[in-house]
Amino acid sequence: MPKFPTTPLSATANLPSPRLSSASPTRPVSAPSNLVDIASIAQTLGVSKRQVQKMMRGRAIPFVTLGRRCIRFDPVEVLSFIKRKYGIQAADYERP
Repeated sequence: MPKFPTTPLSATANLPSPRLSSASPTRPVSAPSNLVDIASIAQTLGVSKRQVQKMMRGRAIPFVTLGRRCIRFDPVEVLSFIKRKYGIQAADYERP
């Protein structure tokens, strides 16, 4: 019978939490049910997915990295951040 390494349960409790990438990294992340993907936030903002990616690289909008390729956005937080930073009157977004 092969022996497999065992991991105590306490080791799984030390998993890293999702990283928050924005201009203010200490802000709490909203509930996961409110997060949307890049296509949805692009449609909300009225720009292309590529433009959203450029905004992410320039830290122009807040986003949450849940994994290597899983990036999500809180639409309310993005719109309020744009309104604060750029003084743009973005349309109010209502949560579903």
